[in-house]
Amino acid sequence: SADGYFRIYFWDTGMGGTQVDYENIIQYKKGQKTNSIEIAWDDGRKIPSYDTIYTLKKDKRTYYLAIYTAKMSSHEFIHGVQVFSN
Repeated sequence: SADGYFRIYFWDTGMGGTQVDYENIIQYKKGQKTNSIEIAWDDGRKIPSYDTIYTLKKDKRTYYLAIYTAKMSSHEFIHGVQVFSN
């Protein structure tokens, strides 16, 4: 993110053939501490790659809108937004 408090790292695992499999790690700062967690979707969806993060501040909260793409086949892609908040 532009403020440096939220990051998503992703990489291609090399698995999945035409359905590229990614691993994702979220890193965020809370106070003086930096935390990291793995993104995992348990419902069978493909793990996406994230390419843009927008920051939205409302009242005392900050929202991070992460734009993602998941490649389902050589012709099918899913695009979406996942919202994270502090």
